[in-house]
Amino acid sequence: MAGVVGRTERKTERKHTTGVTAKTERAVTAPEATIAAPETYKMIFENEFIRVLDINLKKGKEAPMHSHPAYFAYALSSCKVRFTSADGKSQEVDMKAGDVQWREAEAHRSDNIGESDCHVLSVELKEV
Repeated sequence: MAGVVGRTERKTERKHTTGVTAKTERAVTAPEATIAAPETYKMIFENEFIRVLDINLKKGKEAPMHSHPAYFAYALSSCKVRFTSADGKSQEVDMKAGDVQWREAEAHRSDNIGESDCHVLSVELKEV
């Protein structure tokens, strides 16, 4: 298969034309986002390589513990979110509309702690 560098049962390394290698292992400690919080995470596109999620987390709301494979996020609105992992560690992220962020596979709870709704487009990598 073109572009595949290595493969195991749970993770795939895929070499892109830029020479960057991405690991697409899903954090398996929680259900995937569209199952855990369907009111927040809507799948808008899917093929054998990626899944695109339209994420709308309202001001003051939370999405319960859920998982993502490696992904990038594009902020459609400015917002502030706290991600809390199963071990209790948290990270606050301020995003401005137009910001792009890469995140490795993870499981977390998301809390909108900002002053506005959070609207993000997320592209998750799939194992190939």
